[in-house]
Amino acid sequence: MPFGREYALPPSWQTSSAQVAWWDRVRSAAHSVLVLDYDGTLAPFTLDRMKSQPYAGVDERLNRLIARETVSVILATGRSWRELKVVYPTAARLEVWASHGREHATATGEYHFMELTAEQKTILSEVMRDPALAALPPDAVERKPASIAIHWRGLEPDEQAMLRKQVLGPFERHVAGGAVALLPFEDGVELRATGRTKGDAVRDIRAGYPADVPIAYLGDDHTDEEAFGAMIPEDLALLVRAAPRGTLASYWVPPPQGILDFLDRWIDESSAAETDQAEERAVATSRLQAVDKKQSARRDSSQPLVERRGQVSKGPVERGRDS
Repeated sequence: MPFGREYALPPSWQTSSAQVAWWDRVRSAAHSVLVLDYDGTLAPFTLDRMKSQPYAGVDERLNRLIARETVSVILATGRSWRELKVVYPTAARLEVWASHGREHATATGEYHFMELTAEQKTILSEVMRDPALAALPPDAVERKPASIAIHWRGLEPDEQAMLRKQVLGPFERHVAGGAVALLPFEDGVELRATGRTKGDAVRDIRAGYPADVPIAYLGDDHTDEEAFGAMIPEDLALLVRAAPRGTLASYWVPPPQGILDFLDRWIDESSAAETDQAEERAVATSRLQAVDKKQSARRDSSQPLVERRGQVSKGPVERGRDS
C-alpha cells in the first residue's frame, strides 16, 4: 500500500495519545491544511441529495477556520462542482476538488477541468443512452462531468439488488478496456473515467505546501480510501463513520460530535498559532527598533566630533584669509 499504509480496523482518534503530537504540530506550524469530504463527512446522507446540509454547527466552525490566515480549508468531493455550489454555497469561498479530483476550483474563482479522452466521452454518452438506465427513476441517475452514478439510498434491500443488477450490465461491458472503472460507494455504484481520483487531488494539494505543513484529510466512503492511501505518514487521515471499518485511515472519528470537537480543537490551536506568531513578530520588531535606535544614537553622538574636526582642518585656511 502507498506509504506503508494497510487496510486495518483503525483506533479511535478521540482516545488516541497521538492527538498531543498532532495538535502541537498544528499550533507550531506557520500554516496548516484541512481537507474535507462533504457527503457523509460534513453532511449526513439524505434521500434527496440536493437537500443535503451540513451537520448543525459545522458551517459556523468552518467559517471561523476560513477566517484564519494560518489555515487553508479545502473540500474534496465526488459531487460535481456545479452541484456542490448549489447544495453548499460556502464551497464557493473555498478551494474545491470536485468529481473525484477531475474538477479544481480555487477560492479566488479560477476553475480547471481535467479533460476526458475521446474514448471516455463516447463510453459515458453510450451508457447514458442505454435503455436500462433510461428506465430508471430520474433521481436515481446522476450524470457528472466524468462519471455516471446510480443511487439506491432509501430503497428496500430487494429493490437495491434489482437496481444493481439492472445497471451493472451496461456498466461492466465498458470496464475491460480501462478507460472507465466501476466504483461502489455508500448506497450506490459509479462508472467513472479513469485517470483522476481523490488520491491525485491529495497529491496535488500536498505538492503545493512545504513538507512541514500539517495536512489532515477526513472522509467516510470507499472513494476516500484513495485519498487516505495518498497521504504521507506525517499527515493525518481520519475515517468518519458511526463505527469503524477496515480502512487505510490512521484513526476514526464518529459524526457529528467527533467532527465538531475536531473542528473546535483546530480553531483553538490555529488561534493560538496566530497569537504566538504575532508575539514573535512583535518581539522581532522590537529588537529591530532597538538596533535602529542604537545605530541612530551612535550617528548622533559622532556628528559633533566630525564637525569639530572639520573646524580644526579649516582653521589655517581661515587664518590665512584673515591675514
